[in-house]
Amino acid sequence: MDFEGDTVGENGPLRCLRFAGALMRMEGEPLALGFVGEGALICLDEQGNLRAAKQVGGKWEAGKPLLLDQLAGCASLCPAQGLVILSSANELGVWAIGKTDPRWWMDTGAWITATAGHPTLPLVASGHDDGAVRVWDALSGELIQCWEASQLGDNSGEVKNRAISVLAWDNLEKRLLVADESLEIHHLKVGEPSPIYSCLGHKGRVVALGFDPLGRYIYSAGWDGTVRVWRNEDGSAVILLNNHAALVTCLAFSPDGKWLLAGDNLPSWNVWEVGAWRRERAPSLLGAEPRHISLSPSGALAAISLQDGRLLSVDWKREISGEGRIINSGVRPRPSISCLRNGDLYCLSPEGGVQRWQATKGLAGWKGSHQAQHVADFSGPVHALAVNPNGSSLATAQNTPAHVRLWKSSEGEPGLRIVGGFASGPGDGELLAISSDGKKLAIGSSQAQDIVLVDGESLAPFSLVPDPLEGASPQDLAFSACGQILAICGVNTLASKAGEGSLLVLNANTGKSVWKLARGFWRLAWHPDGGKLAMSGPEGGLVMFDVGSGEPKTLLNITEMPLTVLGFSSQGNYLVASCGTEELLVYSIAKGKPLGTLALPGSVVAVSAGMGPDEVVVLLAGGDGWSIDLPAWLAEQSG
Repeated sequence: MDFEGDTVGENGPLRCLRFAGALMRMEGEPLALGFVGEGALICLDEQGNLRAAKQVGGKWEAGKPLLLDQLAGCASLCPAQGLVILSSANELGVWAIGKTDPRWWMDTGAWITATAGHPTLPLVASGHDDGAVRVWDALSGELIQCWEASQLGDNSGEVKNRAISVLAWDNLEKRLLVADESLEIHHLKVGEPSPIYSCLGHKGRVVALGFDPLGRYIYSAGWDGTVRVWRNEDGSAVILLNNHAALVTCLAFSPDGKWLLAGDNLPSWNVWEVGAWRRERAPSLLGAEPRHISLSPSGALAAISLQDGRLLSVDWKREISGEGRIINSGVRPRPSISCLRNGDLYCLSPEGGVQRWQATKGLAGWKGSHQAQHVADFSGPVHALAVNPNGSSLATAQNTPAHVRLWKSSEGEPGLRIVGGFASGPGDGELLAISSDGKKLAIGSSQAQDIVLVDGESLAPFSLVPDPLEGASPQDLAFSACGQILAICGVNTLASKAGEGSLLVLNANTGKSVWKLARGFWRLAWHPDGGKLAMSGPEGGLVMFDVGSGEPKTLLNITEMPLTVLGFSSQGNYLVASCGTEELLVYSIAKGKPLGTLALPGSVVAVSAGMGPDEVVVLLAGGDGWSIDLPAWLAEQSG
């Protein structure tokens, strides 16, 4: 398998930057994930793309995609044998990892609805829509055993859907768990014609199964929002674990049998202490629904694949203790990016990490870090990020004793050094801004009404602005280009009318009000000239506010949904906005009208001015970034 580093960049008006905090990004939805040894893992998606990643010097390196010659319906792994199992319609095949041609490929005679590769033995199981389960020799493709639906279900003559929904092997023995669409779970043993026993209890489709590593229990989970625990010896019920979202999607088990990990569609995951059946501190939100959770053979490493194709690495034991480094804990961040004049770009990823990216001169790409530690040791997840335009100062908000931290760059030295921290800020401090000279910080939170202004040199608060929006919840704040003016906007989330709230423009040196507008706004963005503010209203309107005259001007009145992302291009000729969907609206300041809508391959969550004339950089929910040359894109559209 090729482990060479990932590549970034595409030619044309739109360039994919790929600055996600994930280990790697699949092209389609992941279907199989697993460790191959302690420090290497592989993932296969629905497009037939196989990707590998391995740890080198404590950092993950992603390999190039390897495209198998089949689209995948179902997929699984035989990690100890180095094999990938893939099915398409009736056909089933096995590939050696790193090879594009199958070891064997055959028609099984019935539509395949589930597959499972044995963790240690060369065995493959396939489940079919007619309710049959077949076991194959993974190396030769020889059929070893077939259980027909009549052998697994009752023979009462009642018509039931017996299609197999999920399969799972025991770690060492030739035992297999099977669930079908009638919600029955069967414990099978290769060589035996009938189930050892069957279990029934779920109220929704069963999509995940597993054997306890110590042989005490079997586990099942599904779309009724529960994980059910049964005794391995006889299938009797032990306990029902139901503190999950509506659908449980995947299960994993620590090798010592002490912990059960369960993913659900919040999107979130849960960790249960086996035996005590107590849920530990709820881990962080993931940004997308988890499809698989896999632990390394020692249990020290964890990987999670998400529905949007990202693959995350999680220090899961530190995560449940509140000290996890990679995934955000506490509030879910509103990802932000800051583009710098010297060619660097800092990004707060959906996982709560921070990356620095550098423009590659003469090439249509960027190079940068996939690990927060490459920038600085942030010692914990990051909620919010603010960088001044020349890149000399960076501020982060975190769930640590030093609530807000200030970092400085030193000429000739890589990375950042911490200057100090500010321990007591409002709420979670997820609203964070830094002035252009780095000498002032503004800290706010949608969960608290006060705004704190902090000196960027001494890190001492010099002004507390109590309840500046008079009861409205702050939603955004930003310094003007000169750094002398601070704008704060918010909405009254408890009001009966959606439009209630305020915009407040302050003198950033004194905290005194300059202008106030009694209207609610979700987001704001300063024009590069510092004289105008763009704002989005709760009911979908887009408004431009002239700071000199104090006059608001409605640019657009979009009533379908509010615009949650705003930003200007580098020179301020274009305003871009999104409702958080896969579309980006482009508005011409000179012409005073929208020029079109740009489609992107993911939901827009943040935007920043780009490096070139009238470029923007857009961050997507999946973690990828796109650099867009707006004049070139408009020319392409008109052409």
